[in-house]
Amino acid sequence: MLPKKFRLCKNADIRTVYRKGRSYAAETVVLHLYRRSAETGNMRFGFVTSKKIGSAVVRNRIRRRLRETIHSQLNHLKPVQLDIVIVARAAIKDENWSDLNLTVEKLISRAGMLQMDPIHENR
Repeated sequence: MLPKKFRLCKNADIRTVYRKGRSYAAETVVLHLYRRSAETGNMRFGFVTSKKIGSAVVRNRIRRRLRETIHSQLNHLKPVQLDIVIVARAAIKDENWSDLNLTVEKLISRAGMLQMDPIHENR
């Protein structure tokens, strides 16, 4: 589970990320980033799944999977004060667990948030 200090919950904060941030997209997920001012704190993550994706059960399962994917990446991320919103697209329903991990990892790498690049580390 993603610790509370890494959660982005307020609607106003999420809207700020949409308005002022930068986005990186894949077929199943969109990553929105916004660098906060020099306030103290951690990187915070918010997860968005619309009703177009499915029932509440499906949306909650997708959010849990996205949270766990980010939780597994926390040790590899740069200690930057960012607000990050991850938006699930409809195609995420058909994506398996390993592909979802790889997709999120690629988006994080493209955004320049990784300390080291685990995708190419073993080559």
